[in-house]
Amino acid sequence: DALEMVSDFKNVSLSPEGVISNPYMEHCKAKVSTECEDLVTRIDDLQDIIEALKLDISKRGSKPSPKQVQHVQKEIQTTKSNLASLLQYMSVERKNWNTRWQSELTAVLEEQEFFKEQETIIHLLEEDLSSADDTYALIVKCVEELEKNPKLMRGGSVALPPPDPSVSIS
Repeated sequence: DALEMVSDFKNVSLSPEGVISNPYMEHCKAKVSTECEDLVTRIDDLQDIIEALKLDISKRGSKPSPKQVQHVQKEIQTTKSNLASLLQYMSVERKNWNTRWQSELTAVLEEQEFFKEQETIIHLLEEDLSSADDTYALIVKCVEELEKNPKLMRGGSVALPPPDPSVSIS
């Protein structure tokens, strides 16, 4: 039944947990949902009335009063007008929402790119820090060797092994 579908739809959260809701969009969703539910009820009622009129004419052989016919005609016209109004509203709002979604998507993509760049920088920093740590470990070993064997010092300088070309000094 259409009314159950609308009710189920209203109970479904359209915004994932943790997403900041937008009051304008929430208002639009509420308006569309309410108007859809009203139209479902109104059309169901109209179908019931028309079915009853059909039974009166076909099975009972009775003719509906002009007032009944006018009432049904008025309800059909009002419902058509409400449906057209809702369709127009949806058309306008879909354009507004698409524009908003596009800008939000662009912002999300920019944020993802920012984090990707930061991860690259962090990876390079890890490599630089590891290289500095390796160089420092060599310095500590040299200091320990100098303390054990002070004769390694020649004229105030230390005879260090040639530098490793893969280690950046700067």
